[in-house]
Amino acid sequence: MSGNTVPWRAELAAQEARIAQQHGRKNMARNTSSEAVYEANADWLAATGGLRLADLLSVHDAIFDLTKNHVTLSTGLTLPVVVSANGCRRVDMVVDPDARPKGRCKLMAQNLKTGSKAAQRARGGAQISHIIPLDAQGRHTAAAYSHDWGMIEEGKLAKHCRAVLNAQDVALATGKRAEPPPKRRKVDAAPRRFLNCPIAEKDAAKALGAKWDAAQRKWFVPEGLAMAPFARWDPTAPSAAGSTPAADESTLVDPNQVEPRQAPVLVVD
Repeated sequence: MSGNTVPWRAELAAQEARIAQQHGRKNMARNTSSEAVYEANADWLAATGGLRLADLLSVHDAIFDLTKNHVTLSTGLTLPVVVSANGCRRVDMVVDPDARPKGRCKLMAQNLKTGSKAAQRARGGAQISHIIPLDAQGRHTAAAYSHDWGMIEEGKLAKHCRAVLNAQDVALATGKRAEPPPKRRKVDAAPRRFLNCPIAEKDAAKALGAKWDAAQRKWFVPEGLAMAPFARWDPTAPSAAGSTPAADESTLVDPNQVEPRQAPVLVVD
């Protein structure tokens, strides 16, 4: 099949190119942490049991049926099929529009332009969509850290999405016990000890044991570690004001980003 062009793929690729040209990447949402995703959905998942797998399979089918521009869930809720800025067709699962307009998750077709194994299978004709859970602001984890994402391939659940999927449905579909979401952080737990760490010093902070909070976009000192080694970045330390400049938006970077390159200097004789 890899030598032939799959008809629906050719049409979808053309649609992707048009959307990408119009929107580029300017509408891409900032990423969050899997911890924030699980926390944002915990109460709702416990109260409702989660999204039904049958509904997600219907959404998956609608995404790959280019004649459809909407899909109706078993609850009677009708959702539109839209095209993301990256050109992939998707459906925002708006199960509680009053509480969270952006939905608890989105189901999106596999991006054909990536180098992942799933993308390779999709370019060969496989119909693959990802179940991407969202936090309270409608953000999701980066693709490189997508262990909290679920996946549907060829009309079957290929990977569980613990944050939003109905665990009983998953167990029946896979024949295996569905793992529950991680335990919630205690409400009365001590607040995180955030650091004012400039980008140039992030590796030093990380080497000492600092962790990255993607939701707050700051480094913090995990519980159990002493603050003394992190004193130069501690905003509450008496000497902090005179030793390390406060971290602004330019210093709060994802730990996986590389150091920014300086512009070349032009020397004129």
